[in-house]
Amino acid sequence: MLQKQTLAVVVLVIMVPLAGCAGSDDAAAPTDTETTTPSPAQTATPSATVTTTSSTTTPTATPTSATSTTPPTPTSTSPTPTPTTTTTTPPPTDSDDVDSPIDGGTARLATVTDVTDGDTIEVEFTDGSTDTVRLIGVDTPETLPQNEDPSEFNVPDTAHGSEWLLDWADRATSFAVEDIGSKQVRIVTDPEGDTRGSYGRLLAYVYVDGENFNQELIEKGYARRYDDSSFTLRDEFGQLEEEAQSNNRGLWAFERAEPTETASTVDLPPPSNDGDLPDPYDCGDFDGYPDEVLRTYMQNNPDDPSELDADEDGVACGVRY
Repeated sequence: MLQKQTLAVVVLVIMVPLAGCAGSDDAAAPTDTETTTPSPAQTATPSATVTTTSSTTTPTATPTSATSTTPPTPTSTSPTPTPTTTTTTPPPTDSDDVDSPIDGGTARLATVTDVTDGDTIEVEFTDGSTDTVRLIGVDTPETLPQNEDPSEFNVPDTAHGSEWLLDWADRATSFAVEDIGSKQVRIVTDPEGDTRGSYGRLLAYVYVDGENFNQELIEKGYARRYDDSSFTLRDEFGQLEEEAQSNNRGLWAFERAEPTETASTVDLPPPSNDGDLPDPYDCGDFDGYPDEVLRTYMQNNPDDPSELDADEDGVACGVRY
């Protein structure tokens, strides 16, 4: 064993000088220099570098794929509500509004549902609402004589005068029923007058078939101009009333009417409750007497001590007074 080691050392000692001589020979020969320069170790180093850079570029592709999944988000949040906004319905309009023949006034379509008297009606508008309409600018005789002032119609405050006005109150009511009852009309307010009267009734003109019914009442002698209110057609109504009076139309023909018995010439029946005031009469006491007798008694006793008109509807014992 020791001999083998000693032999190896001898061989190495001999080869080292020889290697030095060979190295000097290589330096002197230029061709050997070109072949030894591209050593295998040097070429392996750059290839390893390329491999390393390629591995670092591979992870960068991962975030790119992640960002590609985000664009669908805005698409999903924009289910367009455009149809909702573009199909907005127009604001509601009053379907019963129509052109007004009175400048500055308002006009609505309505149907006359009831006629109270010549100058008061009940109406229903096309939207279903209802109202009581007092015809503006006109006044027909009252159907309840105790509410009437005969002097307003140039009629004497007598039984005959009251009977005359009562008759024309009924005629005015009948005329209204025939002319506008159950018909579609235009209800027109006046910008110069109040919208509502003291009883809360709507003050308006009534137009039927294009004609002013208020005006027609005055023109034909069913009404007088109502002077306790202001309204646009005041002058026109005044002229029409003067013409009706001068031509003795309608209720203005009172002076030509045949007079009936007055209160001073009517004999009243004896009271059944003789001496038992303040309730002297019963309805049976007037049986067999003309209606004018009962009418005269009621007009001369407006406080109705016998309570013959207990419900105060203007009718006593079946007789309108």
